[in-house]
Amino acid sequence: MIDHKEHEAAIRTSLSTPDAPFEGEVPLVKIEDSIVAQIQRDKKAGKRVLYVFDSFPGHKTAADFARFTREKIRCPADFIVSCQINQDGQGTLPQRFKKKLEVEADLSEEQQDQYRNMMNEYQANVEPYISQFSETTIETGRTRLVLIDTTASSEEYVANTLKDFLAPKVILLNHEKRVPVDVVAANIAIKFNFMYISVYQCIKNHIENNTAWGKKLLLTKKSKPLSLGAFEGKDEFNEEEYSAVHYDLDLVIGLIKETIGKERRPYQTIIMIEGFCNAGRLAGDSDEKLELRFMDELFMIEKHIGEVQAVVGLQFEKEKEYIEDNEIEYEVFPEPQIVEVKKKPAGEGEEGEEPPAEEPPAEEGEKKAPAFRVEDWKWTVTDRRPKNLPQLFMQSKGIGARHEVRTATASVGPAGELGSSPGGGASSNINSSTLHEAVSRSMEDFC
Repeated sequence: MIDHKEHEAAIRTSLSTPDAPFEGEVPLVKIEDSIVAQIQRDKKAGKRVLYVFDSFPGHKTAADFARFTREKIRCPADFIVSCQINQDGQGTLPQRFKKKLEVEADLSEEQQDQYRNMMNEYQANVEPYISQFSETTIETGRTRLVLIDTTASSEEYVANTLKDFLAPKVILLNHEKRVPVDVVAANIAIKFNFMYISVYQCIKNHIENNTAWGKKLLLTKKSKPLSLGAFEGKDEFNEEEYSAVHYDLDLVIGLIKETIGKERRPYQTIIMIEGFCNAGRLAGDSDEKLELRFMDELFMIEKHIGEVQAVVGLQFEKEKEYIEDNEIEYEVFPEPQIVEVKKKPAGEGEEGEEPPAEEPPAEEGEKKAPAFRVEDWKWTVTDRRPKNLPQLFMQSKGIGARHEVRTATASVGPAGELGSSPGGGASSNINSSTLHEAVSRSMEDFC
């Protein structure tokens, strides 16, 4: 947050002498230069900071502030957040003004004049600020306009709305090893203002450079055998050694979260991540495939990084996005045995023993909850077959989720046709050039 008064106070101190404190008005140009100097210091220190200006204190008009950001900061606003009140809620403004002044009674004439001047100043100076950027940056997408209706909302709601808006959205890129994605994904990210991260490349970089993160990762490494399928090329980034499946998931999530925080630019609202949810590449049917579930990774990504908006799968065999009813097996429980308790006739008992007194009836509202019976519920049989990524994504996102399949034929024409082999597997006459083209076009179409 840029504190205009803080800069003004620091300049006032620098203009003062021990014998004569500076009492005049601090020149606006000096305050602007002080703000620019703060930004330059942060840049030299390697910090990536999002600077927030609450309105434009010190500048009398929107045009003056637009000139300052354009000519001195040399960067248009990444976001313009406009908190508005609709016509039906205009009566709430005076109430909020009274709350600000801590006044319970009606506003005095002086306070009413203060309120009117404030509203006139807003309409004359604040509202035109948006139009300063409408043609040059908002319409082109460089500046994003955020409109928040604060008619009946609290500060907490506004804060959560801004947090949801500014938080990155995630696209998970999942692919077979023989499908080249690194260069394509990097180019797509540049073209559409995404941020692209390869998880195992990030891990490799930290381990090879012996960073603090690299040392932590090595302490948790537990090598597991990987199966890279029909891949025969050079593994340029050595995924077999640096795949996220070998390391502690919490640690890897923390590394990617910190990397995004340091490297992401404000306009990069989409993060394309490649290298998560790779448990399917573990060799064999080991317990490790069940230990590292897609569900755990997906939910941790959404909790710590951002909402997963889409999953892109580039592969040679289609995965079902649903589970058919006949594929679900439920546990069958034996009928519970009914134990019959024989009651003694009234008055009978051991010699010298009085019959037990009858318990008073339970008061209304104190009814005991029925005992839990496992057979009253449906339980699926554990079949050691976890849900695949399309199934998990479709079920977690609900009715609004969509599943689409694009074939290589649709992307590159007959030269990239996929067919079925006699054994039921996939055969392909796609060569390296047509495969690269198919991946490029499919990613372009998706974005």
